[in-house]
Amino acid sequence: MAFNEIPPLRDAQGNRLYLNKPEQERFWSVITGLPAKKRLFLETLILTGPRVSESIALKAQHVDRDSAVLVFQTLKRGGRESITYEEIPGHLHSLDLGRIAREMGVSAPSRDLRLTLRVPRKLPEKPVWRHVPVPLDYLRRLHRMRDLTKPDDDRLLFPISRGTGYNWVKEAMAEARIAGPQATCHGLRHTFGVNHALVGTPIGVLQKLMGHAKSDMTQRYMDVVDDDLREILRRTWPKAMRV
Repeated sequence: MAFNEIPPLRDAQGNRLYLNKPEQERFWSVITGLPAKKRLFLETLILTGPRVSESIALKAQHVDRDSAVLVFQTLKRGGRESITYEEIPGHLHSLDLGRIAREMGVSAPSRDLRLTLRVPRKLPEKPVWRHVPVPLDYLRRLHRMRDLTKPDDDRLLFPISRGTGYNWVKEAMAEARIAGPQATCHGLRHTFGVNHALVGTPIGVLQKLMGHAKSDMTQRYMDVVDDDLREILRRTWPKAMRV
């Protein structure tokens, strides 16, 4: 994949990377019967669309109960690029800089010629936080699992490893009879994006909800196909034909 290429919502074989409606229904049916912590973690993934690392980093103080939102720190934005030039000392190379300069048509005294390396670096960005609304029922159950009354509580909501999170998703997908590249943690993130595209969430709003640095990453969710396109068209059909 080229450096600037935007990953599609299908893999190289054309398989979906998100759950369609029947798969979502089976997934929800499975997770509603799970223990509280596991259920809430999986609900967090499909309801708010975070990366797994962002979910695991959630702390009690990141729950805004008054506004009913989860506050995520976006952890994958790259950073601002900076270019520096480092001079290579003469004793570390044997290049004839004078000859190279002449072949390039550059006229300059040899004593003024230097060999330098162009070094690109990524500078860290300031923390970026995003606020994602959640259902009140989810928030009440989260509060029962973890006391959310202390404003400066830095305890993790889900003190688990990434491996445990991946396994919980894998187990739930298997029980829901969902197989393929969509049956992953990132498949739930893609599902969140597609669901918002289907209900008409503006692209700028969805970009903020998902923590995308560029709108190009968000635009792909607007290109809905197959079962999702069918659902959109079904709304235009006479009621008697919406089966």
